[in-house]
Amino acid sequence: MKIFFTSLAAVLLMSAPAWSSPIAPTPIAPIQSATVNTPEKLHQTGHNAFTEGRFAEAATQWQQAATLYHQQSDRLHEAILLANLALAYRELGQWQEATSAITKSLEFARSLQPVTADVQRAIAQALDTQGSLTFAQGKSEAALQAWQEALILHQQLNDEPARIRNTINQARAYQRLGLFIRSHQMIAIANESVMKQPDSLLKVELLHHIGNILLVIDEPAKSLPYLQQGQQILAKLSAKLGDSPAARTLKSGILLDLGHLALTEEDNALTKTRAFYTEAVATAFYPLDRIYAQLSLADLLIATKQNIELDRLLIQMQPNIELLPFSRNGSENRIRYAEILGKHEQREAAAQLLAKAIAQAKTLDDNRTYTYALGTLAYLYEQNQQFPEAIALTRQAIVIAQANNADDLIYKWHWQLARLLKATGEKEEALKSYNQAVEVLKLIQGDLASASANSQFSFQERIEPLYREYVSLLLETSGSNNQQKLKQAQSVIESLKLAELINFFRSDCLKIKSNDVTQIDRTAAVVYVITLSDRLEVLLTLPDGKIKRYTTAIASSKVESNVTDFRNNLRDVGSQDYLESAQRIYNWTIRPLEADLISNKVQTLVIVSDDALRNIPFAALHDGKQFLIEKYNLASSPGLQLLDSKPIAKKQVNALLVGISQSRFGFIALPAVQQELESIQKQVNNTSSNLLLNEAFTSTSLQSSLQDFPFLIVHIATHGKFSSKAADTFIVAWDRKVNIEQLNGILRSLEHNDTEPLELLILSACQTATGDKRSALGLAGIAVRAGARSTIGSLWQISDNGSAMLMSALYNKLADRNVTRSEALRYAQLTLLKDEKFNHPNYWAPFILLGNWQ
Repeated sequence: MKIFFTSLAAVLLMSAPAWSSPIAPTPIAPIQSATVNTPEKLHQTGHNAFTEGRFAEAATQWQQAATLYHQQSDRLHEAILLANLALAYRELGQWQEATSAITKSLEFARSLQPVTADVQRAIAQALDTQGSLTFAQGKSEAALQAWQEALILHQQLNDEPARIRNTINQARAYQRLGLFIRSHQMIAIANESVMKQPDSLLKVELLHHIGNILLVIDEPAKSLPYLQQGQQILAKLSAKLGDSPAARTLKSGILLDLGHLALTEEDNALTKTRAFYTEAVATAFYPLDRIYAQLSLADLLIATKQNIELDRLLIQMQPNIELLPFSRNGSENRIRYAEILGKHEQREAAAQLLAKAIAQAKTLDDNRTYTYALGTLAYLYEQNQQFPEAIALTRQAIVIAQANNADDLIYKWHWQLARLLKATGEKEEALKSYNQAVEVLKLIQGDLASASANSQFSFQERIEPLYREYVSLLLETSGSNNQQKLKQAQSVIESLKLAELINFFRSDCLKIKSNDVTQIDRTAAVVYVITLSDRLEVLLTLPDGKIKRYTTAIASSKVESNVTDFRNNLRDVGSQDYLESAQRIYNWTIRPLEADLISNKVQTLVIVSDDALRNIPFAALHDGKQFLIEKYNLASSPGLQLLDSKPIAKKQVNALLVGISQSRFGFIALPAVQQELESIQKQVNNTSSNLLLNEAFTSTSLQSSLQDFPFLIVHIATHGKFSSKAADTFIVAWDRKVNIEQLNGILRSLEHNDTEPLELLILSACQTATGDKRSALGLAGIAVRAGARSTIGSLWQISDNGSAMLMSALYNKLADRNVTRSEALRYAQLTLLKDEKFNHPNYWAPFILLGNWQ
C-alpha cells in the first residue's frame, strides 16, 4: 500500500503545490505620519485595505495618493505608490494596468538623484513586484532577472527579511524553470538566515515556503521539521493575537502540505491525509486558498474511488470556481478542476472550463498556462477518442511550448501526439514524435529527477512509460530483422537505463561512453531483456554486431509473479521448488537464443535486464539439465553506455580487505567474516594487502588507506543494503552507515591522487532490499558511482561459510592473469555447485558481476 500512497502524493504535488506562488512583496507603508486629506492618509488606508484582502479599495486609495504625489512632484513616493498599485492590480487580474504601473515606478525611482537608501529601497520594491508580476504571467526567466537585481539592493541595504523573501522567490523561479539543483542551493542560503529570525508571521511564512519546496523536490523528511516549526510558532502567535486572514492563510497552507506528507506514511495514511485536507479547507480565509485545498481533497477522493463524496465536493466547489480571479492562479485552478471533472467522466463541463482558461491565458499573454490548457483539452479529446481534434490541439500546444522554451511541457505534448498518431495508424509519424519527446526529455531529466515528489514513483509515471511505449512501437514496426530499428530500440533502452540511474542519484552525474561490444570481446554477446505490458522482448547483440529479436507474448504481471516465486523459492535451501520458475524464465529469455549462441561460439553473456528481472540471478536459470552458469560466463550491466571498455591490464593482485564480524547498528554478527578476510589475505601478496577489521574499519580509515596505497581491489565484507533509493543504499562501517554518495567520495579519492584506477570492488555480505523490485538499482548505482571497472555484489546475503568458500575460490582464479573476471566468478560459483554442502543456488547464485567482465 505504501507505493500507492507515495505515488498519490507525487500526483497531488505535481498537479499544483499549495504554495506555488512566490512570496508577494509587502506593500510599502507610508514613511511620513498619516493625517486627514493627505496622500499619506490615502496611502495608509490603501495599505490597510490590501492587508485585509480588499484589493479594489486598495487600488482606489493608492491611485488617488499617487495622483497627489505626482502633483507635488514627489517622485520617490509616487514610485512607491505605483509599485504598491501594481500589486493591487495584479490581485484584481488587471495585468495591463499592473504592467504599466510597475514600469512607471521603476522609471521614476531610477531617475532620482542622489541615490539614497530610500531610493534604493523603492527600486528594490519595484523590482520585487516586477518579478512577482512576470512570474504570475508565466515569464519565469524575466522574474528571475528582476529578483536577482533586487537582491543586490537588499544586500546593500542590509534588509534581511526582504533578502530572505527574495532568495526563496528565486528558488521558486528556478523550480518553475526546471533548474531544481539551483533551487536547492537557494533554499540552503535562505535557511541559514530564516533560523536567525524572531518568531513572527514572516518567519512562519518563510518556514512554510522552504518546507513546501523541500516537499515538492522529494525531501519529505527534511520538509516536516520546517512545517511543524511553522505550525508551532503560528499556534503561539494565534493564542496571543488571534487568527488574522494572513495567519489563517498560512495555517491552511501548512495543513495542506502536512496532508501531502501524511500520504508517504505507512499507517493510516489516507485517514490522516483526509483529516489534514478537510481542516485546510475549513481554515482557509480566501477563496483561492480554499480551492487549493478542495482540489487536493478531490484528487484524494478520485484516487480512492469515493464517488458520492466527490460529487458533493464538486458541487460545493463550482460557485467558487466561477469566481476565481482573472489571473494565472485562477486559470491554473480552473485547469486542475477541469482535469478532475474529466477523470470523473464529466468531460463536457471540463472542456468548457478549459476553453475559458485558454481565453484567459491568451488575454493575460500567459503562454505557459495557454499551452498547459490546450494540451489538457487535447487530452480530454483523446480520452473521448476524438483524435483529429486532439491532434490539432496538441500540435498547437507544442508550437506555443517551443516558442516559450517550456521543455517540461514540450516533451509531454510530443509524447501525447505520439500516442494520438499511433491510435490513428500513423505509426512512422508517431515514432518521430516519440523520438522528439525522448530527445527533449534527455535535456531536462536531471532536473526532473531532482524535482519529483517521491522521485522513484514519479519516474515510473512520468518518464519510464514514454521510453517503453517508444521501444514497443519501434519493435512492433521492425519485424524480425530491421537492423536500423533494432539498433534504435537498443539505443532507447540504453537511454532508459541511464535515465533510471539519473533518477536514482537525483542528478545528472554520470559519464556516458560510446561502446562497441564487438571491439571489447569477440566471444561475448549482449542480451537485452525488455519487459513490456503485453510481451517480453529479447534483443541479442552477437559478436559480429548483428542484432536479433525474439518475442514472447506474456503479460508483465505474469513475468513479475514468476520472478517473485523464483526469488522466494531460491531462499529456501531445503527445497527444489525454484526449478519450475527457473525453467520457465529460462524458456522466456534464453531458450529462443540457444541456436544463435551456439552457432556464433558465444562464451560470455552480458545481461541488460530491467524491471523485476534485474532482481534475479540469471546464473540460476535452468534449461532442464543444467544451470545457465554451467554453460556461459555471465556478467550484468546497468547499461553499456556506462561501461569502461578499455582492456584491463593483468597485474599482480593486491587488495584492501575491510569488514565487520561483530554486531553493529542493530545488524547481527557475521562471525565468518574474519575467517573470509584472513583467508583471502593469505592468498594475495601480504606485502601489498591490508586488513581493516571491526574497530579498525571506519569510513576515515578506509579513505586514508586508499590514499596511502594504490589498491586494485577493495573487498568489503560487512552488512549493507541496496535499495531503489540512493538514500537507503549503504554499507556498515564501524563508525557509521556509509551511504552511496559517501562511499563514492571515499573510493574516488584514488582518482584525485593520480593512482591506478580501482579495478574491482567486492561487496560480499550486502543484500538487496526485499519487497522492492527495483532494489538492484542500488547495487548498479554503487557499481557506477564507485569508479571501479568491475563490481561483484550479492542480491541477498548468504551463509558466512558459503561466502568464505566462494571468495576463496574467486581469489584463486583472480590471481591467474589468463582468466577473465567473469570466468573467475563462474569458477567460484561452480566450486560451490559441486560441493554437496553448498550446491543449492541460494549459496552461489546471488553473486553477480557488473561492469567490465574481462
